[in-house]
Amino acid sequence: MDDNLPAETPSCSPVPSQYLEENCFNPTPLVYNWVDVTESFKEACNTLESGVLVKEQNFTLYEAMSAIEMMDPKMDSWMIGQKVKRKILSFVDSIEQGVIKLDDFTSDELILMMDHCHGCILSWLDGQSLAQTVFTFLYLHEPTEIKSRCLKAFCFGVLKLCDTIMEKIDKARVFEEEDFQLLRYRFKFACELSTTRVIGMMREVEDEYGRLIRSTKSKPQSANADSDDEVNKLLAGYDGVLRRIKFLRLFLQSLTCFGGSKMSDLPAQNISKGFVQMAENLKIMKKTAPLHVDTTKSDDNQSLVPGFEPLLNQRLLPPTFPRYTKLHSISDMYDIYEGIIERLLLITSGAQGNSFQGILNFVTQFSRSNSCVLTRSLAQIHFTPARLPGNQAVDAIRDSLKAFNAPPCLSIRNAFYLQPNVKLCVETFLSQALMAMVKVFQVYGHNYARQREKLAMILESLTVLQEYGDRCDAEISEMMKRFDPEGEPVNHLAYLGGWSLYHTLKIMIEYVTSGFVLKLYSNHELHYIYWYLSEVLLNWLLQTLNRADSQLLYDENMNEQAELRKTRSNKKIET
Repeated sequence: MDDNLPAETPSCSPVPSQYLEENCFNPTPLVYNWVDVTESFKEACNTLESGVLVKEQNFTLYEAMSAIEMMDPKMDSWMIGQKVKRKILSFVDSIEQGVIKLDDFTSDELILMMDHCHGCILSWLDGQSLAQTVFTFLYLHEPTEIKSRCLKAFCFGVLKLCDTIMEKIDKARVFEEEDFQLLRYRFKFACELSTTRVIGMMREVEDEYGRLIRSTKSKPQSANADSDDEVNKLLAGYDGVLRRIKFLRLFLQSLTCFGGSKMSDLPAQNISKGFVQMAENLKIMKKTAPLHVDTTKSDDNQSLVPGFEPLLNQRLLPPTFPRYTKLHSISDMYDIYEGIIERLLLITSGAQGNSFQGILNFVTQFSRSNSCVLTRSLAQIHFTPARLPGNQAVDAIRDSLKAFNAPPCLSIRNAFYLQPNVKLCVETFLSQALMAMVKVFQVYGHNYARQREKLAMILESLTVLQEYGDRCDAEISEMMKRFDPEGEPVNHLAYLGGWSLYHTLKIMIEYVTSGFVLKLYSNHELHYIYWYLSEVLLNWLLQTLNRADSQLLYDENMNEQAELRKTRSNKKIET
């Protein structure tokens, strides 16, 4: 070994710790005595033979296969920004060099930036990175520096909208890594301003553009046709900006009403009105879309929207394999928003009813639609039984049991209804059923591909619930016999367990049929898949439903007999 080389790796702080402790109240500047080992490292590498690898003990084949070679354009995504010919400018640099402006925007320029920003938001909801979509908009980095009131209010509204979307999606927790990314990359989301204040800023801009439209219309018409065309174009531009600001305000205002907010006390009808108004404004936005100005061409012949830099945040990304971030076009943006608004109206319409089974059927059907992570999260927040206050969630399970097969232990008509042991057994079953059903709701909130693997896990909880329900039925039957040994024998079997079995079979059928939708079965597997579905699961489900109908019919007969006895006793008292 060379005597000139250090015997051990020099510390980044060569000052002894004892010296630091003695001089902690009078610190001196630290001197870092770095040693250049580049040449020594190259000489040591030359001594290695071909195929020899020097590695750490924990560096396995898995790490070797998943490792990324830094600074390699084919492997390191950061190198994409190094290959372009143009200079990547930040917000401050763009202002200093006069690339972007802070005021005096035309209506066409505002419409172009607003529509492209909405396309970035939708691309973010599709699972793209926040740094590569929304925050490629330069004005979002320092919205306080913008002098245009319209663009400033729009930027603050976008920041609050993104913050609200992340809050709702994080609260619902029905997303996977391919659905959505919660990384904020230390971006600022206008936390110093409240949502109410931002909504007020956008209302002020709406009033301002409303006055501009009225003043432009009140001007006397000219005899020149070209002048009239310019006025109509000016009015269309003002109206297009106004509708986009109003659309953003309504979107932010309506999303804020979904749980966990002071504004969440608004009834569902008011939230639906907001979505209806969004749909109306979207139609007008679509008509004013052709007013866009042309995009600019960079030095490397790339089409860039004014105010946007796709490679601005490239250094914030982790070292990963380069991939192309596809943003939604402006024409696609309108169609996607129409679908989102349609699904949001479906959530708040109340068409699913108030029963537990009706809501569960709605959530099941809703999960099969082409819903994005935002609509699935809002449906989860709006419908999950866990959001119900007090004992309302347990009461919903109790009502579902009564509607399915009317268990005698839940009927006030029966004398043993108030027995402590019976009540304890029933309440324990209801609490366990609630926990299992909450998990079922959460599973149906995930995307359809993820539901299949989670349905397999939820079957374990439902199987335990079914076994406990059968055990409760047996115990309640024994209690009923001991309570009235000389009375008419009443059978309580397959009531609580039958309800649990019904939901277990529904999950099993959903698991099998999802394989057809996801195209997971080969042709040679279809024969026994169809046999298992028809001869086992569907047949079993039909038997369970027939038994539940018989139990409901028995309950109706018992109620009629009770009413008949009550009528006879009243007649005897009158006579």
